[in-house]
Amino acid sequence: MMLLPYVSRNDDLPLVRKLYRNAEVVRTWDAVSSDLPGMMASINDVTSGGEDIPDYISATGIGSVAFEEVLRRDVLTPYSSFGLMLTDRAVGLCWYNNML
Repeated sequence: MMLLPYVSRNDDLPLVRKLYRNAEVVRTWDAVSSDLPGMMASINDVTSGGEDIPDYISATGIGSVAFEEVLRRDVLTPYSSFGLMLTDRAVGLCWYNNML
């Protein structure tokens, strides 16, 4: 919900909306060029379900454009496509479906 004011359909913040869209383009290009079926986002680490919630992974992303050091690039999450859906619903749903 915090993203909605920045990507609203009105033209109040066109530069912010363009910047947000460009960030989503970079994320999808990175996934394609890295041959990944989806995109990364901060998330709890993987578990078999029978253990406590593992550590939170926040240092994920694209090292060449990141502000912080990227420590993990091995965990993908379907919810990483939600921001893309705000930019282009059809493309975001395609990525979501691909990850599922």
